[in-house]
Amino acid sequence: MDIIELSTVLDTEVQFFVSYRVGERHQWRRAVQGDLIRAFAYVGETGEVTDWRGVPDAGELAAGLPAELDDSEDAGGSLLISEADVARVAGGWSIDPTTLDGQPAPGRLRVAAADSD
Repeated sequence: MDIIELSTVLDTEVQFFVSYRVGERHQWRRAVQGDLIRAFAYVGETGEVTDWRGVPDAGELAAGLPAELDDSEDAGGSLLISEADVARVAGGWSIDPTTLDGQPAPGRLRVAAADSD
């Protein structure tokens, strides 16, 4: 189940974040009630943006994303995204996971299990 389907089923906003240090792969997605609002994926080894859908919000701009993606950034240009940027975007959208040390949960935990087929 992807975040679009999950946000439809839960009738709420669903966010997805990935940061993989080895290959410098960083990604985030945001869906609200079945609509994909934003998707971004970046591979640091090549500098390639592999997914760019929607318009960056203020949190993404503060993390260093440009307002629009140009050809030089898409093809390994000057764009640099790090694990700290992923956490910064998460904090702008909801909660920066690097700040959770010993903090109580802000609400009910929602967990989803995907089918294995």
